[in-house]
Amino acid sequence: MRAASITRLQTDHRYRPRVVVLTAAGEALWHLPGEAAQVLVEAGTCRAIPTGGRIKAVELAAPASTHAVRIGAASPPSVGGTKFYRWTRLTTSRIVEHHPRALIRHY
Repeated sequence: MRAASITRLQTDHRYRPRVVVLTAAGEALWHLPGEAAQVLVEAGTCRAIPTGGRIKAVELAAPASTHAVRIGAASPPSVGGTKFYRWTRLTTSRIVEHHPRALIRHY
């Protein structure tokens, strides 16, 4: 078999344009482009879920709690979800500032 054929076979996974990322419990976390899902599978972060035809779902190999670093205390649940900004009152007015959990911190 020629090298070009082998390369074509290795990258010939047919991912749908929009692939869903699932937890181990089967809950949908988010949607990714097919190319990004293929990179996650090749890196070992996710496993492709076999279907008849194109791959339309991938499953996380391990939960984030096993390797993620918490960057701050958990916020209380809110109606609108996680806020990336917050209002800060001054003496005569108020300003908008970035929520501390939305800022990138380097460890």
